[in-house]
Amino acid sequence: MVTNKRIVACIVSLIITNSLAYTVVEPPVKPKRVSAVTNEFNFSNATMFATDILWRGTSLTEQHPGWSSLNSAHWRYRQLLNTMTFNLYSNASNTTSGSLGDTASVNYLMIESKLGTAYTLRPNTRLKTTFSIHRSNYNWPGASSWLWTGNSCHAATGNNQISYISDVSSLQTTDLSIDWQNYKLLYSIANDSSKPSTSGTMNTINYSASYGKNWGNFLQLTTPMEPINTFYNYQFELGSWDKVGEYMQVNLYYLFNKTTTGVLKVYNFSSSNSDYDSNTGAVGAIRFNYQSPTL
Repeated sequence: MVTNKRIVACIVSLIITNSLAYTVVEPPVKPKRVSAVTNEFNFSNATMFATDILWRGTSLTEQHPGWSSLNSAHWRYRQLLNTMTFNLYSNASNTTSGSLGDTASVNYLMIESKLGTAYTLRPNTRLKTTFSIHRSNYNWPGASSWLWTGNSCHAATGNNQISYISDVSSLQTTDLSIDWQNYKLLYSIANDSSKPSTSGTMNTINYSASYGKNWGNFLQLTTPMEPINTFYNYQFELGSWDKVGEYMQVNLYYLFNKTTTGVLKVYNFSSSNSDYDSNTGAVGAIRFNYQSPTL
């Protein structure tokens, strides 16, 4: 005889079996990706010791050994990159020769400070393009301009005949650049490309001479750094500088390790100003790089 307990147990068993048979198994639900907002800060430094310090195709150290220290702080928010740069370059003087009416600058250090921002379009595509604008300021602490008042050496005493004119004033530029697939086009607009002048008469000879550090606008194209093999990379630079000259330069890099790079620069500079000499040569350097962790 079938008892009530057996009937109840059979009904429960059928209900469970039936519910399991008709339960729809759903595929696993993928968690939704929430796009992270890039908001980061970092600092970089590149310190270089070289047989000559080249800057825009010209020698800052009168073709003598020197050093430079390039320092940048970056704050990136999404596609916007804000940059503050403070660069130091050793800067030598040339007062060994001159004639009446020539001028010379006595300087030891050039400081380049920049503040600006950049915006990147299509950052994750092959058409990635970055537009930037910076305001730059150039200073020469303790630098001064001098005038030759006679021959380079006095016949009797052997002393140079130069007289003080004024301290060297700072310069400002506005720098516009476009970076497309690591090709960078830079146009630097000088606030004032004119130079002050001095004139007079010495030993019945009239003279008029300009002095100071002012320069014209500057246009530069830099190509991407391309690999030759695991350790070697190369890069090209082309520049045209109003009232100064034009230059071509090939940079060859050898990677010793993550923080140390050997650099060979082969260049040709064609001057359009009597203050600068046309020159062709090669410069060797060693560069030490530091990149802070991203905060």
